[in-house]
Amino acid sequence: FRDVPADPRIVIDNQSDPTLIPPTHLKPYQLPFHSTSLASIYRILPVRHCHSLTLTWQIPSICQHWRTKPHDFIAHLMGHEASGSILSTLKKRGWAMGCSAGTGEDGLGDASTHALFTFHVSLSMRGVRCWEEVVKVVFCYIGMLRYHFQEGYVDGKGKKTEGLPQWIYDELKSIANVSYRYADEGDVEEIVEEIAENMALWYGLPEERVLDGDELLFDDVVDNETVKDLLFNYLTPQNLRVDLMSSLFGRESNFDEAIKDQRKGNVG
Repeated sequence: FRDVPADPRIVIDNQSDPTLIPPTHLKPYQLPFHSTSLASIYRILPVRHCHSLTLTWQIPSICQHWRTKPHDFIAHLMGHEASGSILSTLKKRGWAMGCSAGTGEDGLGDASTHALFTFHVSLSMRGVRCWEEVVKVVFCYIGMLRYHFQEGYVDGKGKKTEGLPQWIYDELKSIANVSYRYADEGDVEEIVEEIAENMALWYGLPEERVLDGDELLFDDVVDNETVKDLLFNYLTPQNLRVDLMSSLFGRESNFDEAIKDQRKGNVG
């Protein structure tokens, strides 16, 4: 990053275009993971007793898709817990207790250069041993989404359209509206921080949407072009990083001994 200017200020050349998202000095860096680090598994020793599996795909920046949030659309489906969902299947096989999906809200998971779409599973001890089967279940579900996307659906005008059923987006939009309207009163500092982040020029939010642009859905139909791009071109095994964390790999003895050595002054 030696070539990145120290001055983070951005100059917009065309002030007359309110939809223009100004470039950032980090734009050329784009996706963060090198190809050699993908399609790989990383086994991690935790500090505490836990078992988890995290699948991470790097995708293009999602900032410009704030109106329909296609990444949230996919995360809603993958993180669903009803019958026929990924979690339902994993629970029936005794491999998992919970799961979550999405891009995260910090600069690491959602930035001007890229986003990281993750699927996190809280595994049982049996699930740790069957982690490859867990990954297969996830990709079977993604394959199902691809199939139904290509099959399309019949819209309100009786026309068959490529994409997933419209009611899914309508449901997600209603949930977002209710959650935003009846949200609990948050911490003042966190609210100010969130508003400041939403005001960043590279985020592309208009002034009237600084308060709710990152929470609500605004268009009547999801951006199916981006949904298709994510499903078919980015949520792939070749673009995947697998992090398997488990205390079964040997945590307690090594960690406890290291702590004792530090307290005795044996380790710097």
